[in-house]
Amino acid sequence: MPWVINDSTPLSFGIQFNGAGDVNFDGPAKVIIIGFGITVIAVTEIYSRWKDWVLDNPEFLEAISILGGDPISAEQSVGFTYFLENGWKIRSWEDDHNLEVTGNLFTRDGSSPFIPTVGQYRVQITLKTSNIVDLIIAAGADANSVWSVLLTSILTADSIGEHVKDKILTQNKFLALKD
Repeated sequence: MPWVINDSTPLSFGIQFNGAGDVNFDGPAKVIIIGFGITVIAVTEIYSRWKDWVLDNPEFLEAISILGGDPISAEQSVGFTYFLENGWKIRSWEDDHNLEVTGNLFTRDGSSPFIPTVGQYRVQITLKTSNIVDLIIAAGADANSVWSVLLTSILTADSIGEHVKDKILTQNKFLALKD
């Protein structure tokens, strides 16, 4: 039977708490547990608590990595993005509630950073992120390679390219409107 703490959250054997209560870590299970009663938390807080916890628990694999913070000017810097690493996930406390998590949080494999509660509770998680994406790479292509594709290579029957070509007002179509 798993260990249980005062909020009735089952834990795997060997859990070690950071003592703060707002965020706890189950190293063997690779689960970050949001403390009982917390309904709003910033990813920066989770990351900060993990840094504290890992100092006393270096035997566990990295839970969170961070990108960003580079200066843009003397007064501004690029925002932070956090990644859960090595299979770590976040679970909220055991009860029906809403949880708001603020910050850019992702997993490397694109899966959800969150796992369900152990019990049958309804937890609605709202992840508030910023729009800091600067470059989207589609199928190994960047914007320059997309714009350099010859139009004739995408003009097949019923293609979007063919549709756009038919709708574009060309110089000849414009001159034909004058007659």
